Amino acid sequence: ILEADLLVAAEGNFTTEPEVATKETVSTAGSEPAGLFSPITGFGWEAYLEERLDSELIRSASFEEDIGLMIIRIQGLNKADERNKAIYDILMEFYKFRDLIFEYGTDGFSCIVHSINVDGALDMAEQVYVALTKALKELGMNNEIGIGISTRSFRLIPGKRIFEEAEQALIRAF
Repeated sequence: ILEADLLVAAEGNFTTEPEVATKETVSTAGSEPAGLFSPITGFGWEAYLEERLDSELIRSASFEEDIGLMIIRIQGLNKADERNKAIYDILMEFYKFRDLIFEYGTDGFSCIVHSINVDGALDMAEQVYVALTKALKELGMNNEIGIGISTRSFRLIPGKRIFEEAEQALIRAF
């Protein structure tokens, strides 16, 4: 009953398109990030990923839609390097909504993708890999890239589980 109540509540709170966050600041007490987006990359803070992923999983379940998570790591990437704008532009081109892209560690990104199954995610990951590799070469960089993927595959599982699966896939990718 509780799960059904969550799905009904989710139907009233979500649209068919990912929402763009409008709140500009959050508490900066302790180690919480200031604002919703990193001023360096323009993407969401890593601390917000699990909550957003859980929300998107509930929404996708209510629409019987699949959803995926891709974790992209570019070993040794210095996010503060201004040359990386080309990399951030590629991520925006593929993932479309900056509120569905989050920083991951010191040199990576986590991306929530709607309406995608495992095969679609593999195809997309290959295209992202090729585009990032090309951009890195043009920037004179030869960082190794790894991509880990997990999809809901119509399972009712929490965001933490999908994140852990994608993270394990990333480790195996390297």
